[in-house]
Amino acid sequence: IGLELSDLLHIMDKRASKIMELSIDQEKQLASDLKLFQMAVLVLNHWSIHEICATFKFNSHQAVQLLAKLDRMKLIDLLPNNHIRIKVSREFGWIENGPIQKLFESSVQNDFIKSTFTNPGEYRTFLNGMLSKASIEKLTKKTKRLELEFHDLCREDESLSSGSKYGMGMLIGFRPWEIESFTKLRRTNTLKTY
Repeated sequence: IGLELSDLLHIMDKRASKIMELSIDQEKQLASDLKLFQMAVLVLNHWSIHEICATFKFNSHQAVQLLAKLDRMKLIDLLPNNHIRIKVSREFGWIENGPIQKLFESSVQNDFIKSTFTNPGEYRTFLNGMLSKASIEKLTKKTKRLELEFHDLCREDESLSSGSKYGMGMLIGFRPWEIESFTKLRRTNTLKTY
């Protein structure tokens, strides 16, 4: 029918039901192990093991061990030749007041916000005004549509190499960003600017 096997697998993967929320145990494991958490973030953003090892301070043995742990946690399927099938939906959410949300609030959020948002590719706005409940609901719906648009753009860019994409954080503002502790694990020659 004119399809490559990889194209067929990609179509099947998109149709498979994906995890929309992690269990408390899965979140605890990720929040308690920075390297495992970093590997999960990279894999969920479609980095290959080659890209991960070339960019961060993981050798292939360490990377495979972390991927195997993510496989045992049922977040991915580790396939032959270290190919990865992601079992988590792009739109999955953290457990409210769960381990990852607490990690985000205690360290990641502050790391994100400490920027001046004046560099290329960064944007921040602060608006002040008074809104009715109806307007707040309308604004919330529009923000949720923006969230869906963000996920759609991530999906569109999945097939691009990691070298042509930037880790983006969005908190009614956006900028190229990486968790500071992840940057410390980078090889020095892989740090990139926008």
